[in-house]
Amino acid sequence: MAETFPASVEEWQQYISGLTGDVLWAKATACNHIGFVRMLEDEGYSPDEIEAVFLAFAKQFQADGQEPPSGEGGDYFDFMDLLYPQPLVS
Repeated sequence: MAETFPASVEEWQQYISGLTGDVLWAKATACNHIGFVRMLEDEGYSPDEIEAVFLAFAKQFQADGQEPPSGEGGDYFDFMDLLYPQPLVS
């Protein structure tokens, strides 16, 4: 049976808010790749909506008392950068 994914940003946020511990870590790192991002794009998610999904993971790491993974090779987003964005330097 194929896994059913949430169908909106709000559903993703609700789903992610229920993840804790090793399950949160596993799901977040499994999703943090270009293939998952492309799947969301194919489903019609905008760049801002995709970022909102990943921000939900980052915030859930905080809520769960974990430091999120930060900038591993092959990751699409750096969860720490999502939590603490740096101002653009011009």
